[in-house]
Amino acid sequence: MGFRIFMLIMVLLIPFTMLFFGWLLFRGTPKEINYVYGYRTKRSMRNGETWKFANQYFGKLWYLCGLLSVPLSVMAIALVLVKQKGVGYRYFEYDDPKYKEFYNTRK
Repeated sequence: MGFRIFMLIMVLLIPFTMLFFGWLLFRGTPKEINYVYGYRTKRSMRNGETWKFANQYFGKLWYLCGLLSVPLSVMAIALVLVKQKGVGYRYFEYDDPKYKEFYNTRK
């Protein structure tokens, strides 16, 4: 169970990071052009107007991609980690009393 929770956290780390930084760039666009924080390209750093537009647009895009990635990541990890009957373990050992009794007498 602990491994499944760990894997779920690891799989959701990137989508939640995208959500957080997308929201941060969209709502809190850096006021001044800098070389540390923000969507930095030659074109976006030309002047203040393009800097603000590029950071808001990129923030909105990253936020939407994060929103899309969260449910897709949960579905993907569920398909990989959820045990289904007959997949990942022997059905008769765990579920059916007749087979369990028979199997235990044969050991």
